[in-house]
Amino acid sequence: MASILPFKTENDYNNYLKRLEQIQTRLAEQTDLFRRAIALNRTLNRVSVSRVPGQIEKFLTDDVIQFSLFGPFNETLDNLTLSEEKKNELRGRAVVVLINNVMNPYREFKTFLENEYIPATRAGWGVSSWHRGQEYYKACLKWHLSEDKTAEEIHELGLQEVSRISGQMLKIIRGKDFNGTIREYFQLLKADPQFKLSSGEAILEEYKSIVYNRVNKKLKDYFENIPNLPLEIKPMPYDGPGGAYSPGSADGSRPGIFWVNVLRPNATNTFDMMALTLHEANPGHHMQISASLLLDQPNFRKYRLGSRRFKIPFSFPSYTSYTEGWGLYSEYLGEEMELYKDEYELLGRYAGEIYRACRLVVDTGLHSLGWEREEAIQYMLNYTSSDRPDIEVEIDRYITWPGQACAYKYGEIKILELRRKAQLELGDKFNLKQFHDVILGLAAVPLQVMEDAVDEMIQHVKDAQKQPSSVSRTQAEWIALSFALIIALAIGA
Repeated sequence: MASILPFKTENDYNNYLKRLEQIQTRLAEQTDLFRRAIALNRTLNRVSVSRVPGQIEKFLTDDVIQFSLFGPFNETLDNLTLSEEKKNELRGRAVVVLINNVMNPYREFKTFLENEYIPATRAGWGVSSWHRGQEYYKACLKWHLSEDKTAEEIHELGLQEVSRISGQMLKIIRGKDFNGTIREYFQLLKADPQFKLSSGEAILEEYKSIVYNRVNKKLKDYFENIPNLPLEIKPMPYDGPGGAYSPGSADGSRPGIFWVNVLRPNATNTFDMMALTLHEANPGHHMQISASLLLDQPNFRKYRLGSRRFKIPFSFPSYTSYTEGWGLYSEYLGEEMELYKDEYELLGRYAGEIYRACRLVVDTGLHSLGWEREEAIQYMLNYTSSDRPDIEVEIDRYITWPGQACAYKYGEIKILELRRKAQLELGDKFNLKQFHDVILGLAAVPLQVMEDAVDEMIQHVKDAQKQPSSVSRTQAEWIALSFALIIALAIGA
């Protein structure tokens, strides 16, 4: 929050302080919700919250001046054209607000988690262990996928995709004269120094080179209307996933940001970087979300509410299968764009794709089919390139967030199905740029709405084929008139 808000005027600081004042209320509300969950026996599993007390402890400091949320009141405030008296007043208010409304409430929340909530967390891994949990999971799937699918259908789809993608990976691996498993081959690659960069700074520069020197130069060949909104690539301020994206503003005053994890350089493999860039930056989420920001649509669709994703299925859906489906489709598109420079980067792409396919299997397994956590971990270990600690965190994410992980592969499959349908029906009249414009011109929508839009595009192209254009008719009329004039002149001569 402190890194993306503007701090250019005194009013910006007043607004920031108002936000900080509300954190106390937000934590009190969350505490009330958690106590209600305890009373209803609908708590999360221990793995969902066991790390949080330690994260809060690391977040807080004894010295409020060194607290991360105090940051804007240091050098940034010094550079503002305000009197020293006003600056000192703002800093004094910040100290009081941060202690009373942020730091102390966070400490109270940490104590509550440790003493009340964590001892009451549910025993079962999946939400099916709740009363009517199977019905709830079905609602979660529909919220994320926007279509009615059973857990068994999604599970089977995942098994099919894992089989297909692993076959593609093995074809490359066997071509390298390696007869071991996919996992064993990736262990060799990750131990090879040629696929490592020496520092976080080097990783950041490599991502910038991928975006600006490799990807962006090819976008015009595949997209007609490319949003002209800025993108920055910055180091992630915490040790999270390999990368993430946060949207900018529609007027371009705040850029979209592709956050990359540089805190553990040895954990970054260069063969994974292109696929991640395509997903999070261009033509993935940056292009996708920038296009939606420029559309004429109501604010409740344009600006996502971060908390709604944890209020499923009662909140307005974000249509995850559209959003994340496009991100994964962008990784696929990179192959057609010839952006994967060698078979190692192509294996990185397939490693990302099979990861999403495994999610269909393990998410449904955990929440509907009675899988144990260790069973899900072992399945991911068998088919993906990730190490056990990363997979454990990933599995705990699925346990915490039922249904969300299924949206990526499901949405990508739908986009590819619609593309194949358009290509089949339109033949040489199919225009890939037009297809992409249709998808990106919708913003986040249910998959049925996306299908209707593609069907409308197909019909529009077919109708245009049936009738000669008005330009062609006008040309024909001029040609006929010219011949008539020539004949008349010849007779007259």
